[in-house]
Amino acid sequence: MTLDQRIASILPPALVGVMVLIFRLLSKATSVSFTRWYLGLALYWLIWCTVLRLTLVGWKRIRTLLRPTALGGRGLVLFCIPLVGAALYRLVPGMDCEKRVLWMVLLCVSTAFGNGFLEGLLWRGVYVHLFPNRTLFRIVWPSIGLALWHYAPSVASANENVSGRILGVGALGFVLSLLVKQTNGIWWPIAAHTIGRVIMVL
Repeated sequence: MTLDQRIASILPPALVGVMVLIFRLLSKATSVSFTRWYLGLALYWLIWCTVLRLTLVGWKRIRTLLRPTALGGRGLVLFCIPLVGAALYRLVPGMDCEKRVLWMVLLCVSTAFGNGFLEGLLWRGVYVHLFPNRTLFRIVWPSIGLALWHYAPSVASANENVSGRILGVGALGFVLSLLVKQTNGIWWPIAAHTIGRVIMVL
């Protein structure tokens, strides 16, 4: 394994450990649940999804992966699964997103972009680039990492169905990774994740 591949292989547990610590510190710093949750997400998007991803992959390769490709029948089915899942997600008790009228537009735009685009670059872009022919590291490991990462924000939010969220996100990550394999790019998975997130937030 190259150094970059080693870093990517230890990324999920390292990310979860560091982000749990950050969310705990933020919980001590402010009693406003929305503020600590949002600050933690901003740090996650900046440090892990942007800086680390640029270090491991670089923008030139990401641009190549972001080019839209033909979706095809199987790709269309995989694309629709997260959208249907997001709609069903709203029906599960305790799984709805926190909403405040004043913050609604900011929440919708930033989390859809942050979770859809930036997470797509990290959890799919990095792994498809570094492990093009290794199914475990290209599909399974980033799906597990994306799922486990969702434990960290639960430290800053009360009344969350954490295990349900982790299982749901793990399934989403797996479907999106299959969509990457089907389309040989990350454009469609990012679009599905972003649109699904908008459905969940609104």
